[in-house]
Amino acid sequence: MPTGSFQLHQSPITPRITIMTEEELSLHLAKLSASCKNEQDFWDKIIKPYGLDKVSTNIEGNLVEWKFFGNDPGNASSVTSTNKVALLALIEKIINSQDAVMMKYCLQEGIDPTSKYAPQSVTEAMQRYFGASDWADLTEEKIKSIQETLVVMENAKINEKSPNPTMSLLDNGCGVAHCDFEDTFLSTGDSIKDDKPFLSGQFSRGGLSSFNFGEGHSINTIMSKPAPSCYDESKPHADHWSFVPIMKLAPSELMNWGITNKTSTKKFALVYLTINGKVPHFPSESLDVSMGDVPVGHVKLKKYGFDSMQYGTWIRLFDFKINEKLQSVSGASKPNLKENAKLASAVKFMTPFNPV
Repeated sequence: MPTGSFQLHQSPITPRITIMTEEELSLHLAKLSASCKNEQDFWDKIIKPYGLDKVSTNIEGNLVEWKFFGNDPGNASSVTSTNKVALLALIEKIINSQDAVMMKYCLQEGIDPTSKYAPQSVTEAMQRYFGASDWADLTEEKIKSIQETLVVMENAKINEKSPNPTMSLLDNGCGVAHCDFEDTFLSTGDSIKDDKPFLSGQFSRGGLSSFNFGEGHSINTIMSKPAPSCYDESKPHADHWSFVPIMKLAPSELMNWGITNKTSTKKFALVYLTINGKVPHFPSESLDVSMGDVPVGHVKLKKYGFDSMQYGTWIRLFDFKINEKLQSVSGASKPNLKENAKLASAVKFMTPFNPV
């Protein structure tokens, strides 16, 4: 059973697999995923070599299977009903990262986030945890001193028109325990933040917008581990890292894979990977996510303290359409950040490197 930390970015791994436990296979696929630069890379290194281009396969005694996101064959409607502008889709994830940091501070105080003792507004939480009433009021020095979130454009320069960059969003927030993954990151249900007035994003449906803007299968991957004092130790695998790839299948692929989309044969569907019926997971004290000495998105992860993560969340959006003109699935216009202080301050707080 793997323990300690592991290096994600390393030499290519030979596709051949010897006998592996569920946790070892999860770790193996997570390493491979981290080495992928774009969707084609993911397809060539993971999907094809391991027979994952069908609904299920058996890898050394482990049932590896794609399941419908939210256990809903008609989940396309949950994606297309969310934000239609790429920047807004990215901002939703940034705000979710900020909320995860707020939630961590609340839980580590030993306070029930739904109780009257928790902050009763974003402003109150800002004052309590950061000494400012609004994100926009934070000075650059203060932002650096509490740097808990980062977004990186991995494989493109800021003014590059092509290719569409792979985006990494990292945070040292509360993280999500393995047992809660399907009710949070993999849910199409209502927001779980309604009873927590100091949070502003939508932890469930708000994160779906990004699937409107990926190339091809719009692959996203998520790795997360709960922070200390932010999980129930009695739950199985509570202190593990969870890892899950998610992708979009076209109607023709659903038919070829033998998956029946009963809601509509004309719409895509989101699916996520499971191993033996569960979200992949593995024990590790830390994730070493260093990408080496080459600047990534004009920053080095080490400079901002994200070359090694003890807990939190790392989300990657492969081939995200954020270049030059913001892509829209319905002709919506580019948002004017100067007129939207909330969006502007969200980007400012999260990113030493600004993707806008």
